[in-house]
Amino acid sequence: MMKLIVRQIAFFGCGFLIPHIMSNYNHGHYRLMVIDIVLAIICLIFGIVRLVIDTKEELKYDEY
Repeated sequence: MMKLIVRQIAFFGCGFLIPHIMSNYNHGHYRLMVIDIVLAIICLIFGIVRLVIDTKEELKYDEY
């Protein structure tokens, strides 16, 4: 259960990075901004996938 909580925190942390990244690039550097946004989105997708897998595993163990 602790692993699940840690992963949720990491997943939401990635979500909060996106507005921070947007505010950093008001002066240009668009290539860096695009790379950072892509990395943040990949992180979010992996976070969602891990969350779904872990939730299914937790439910499987709870049934027994």
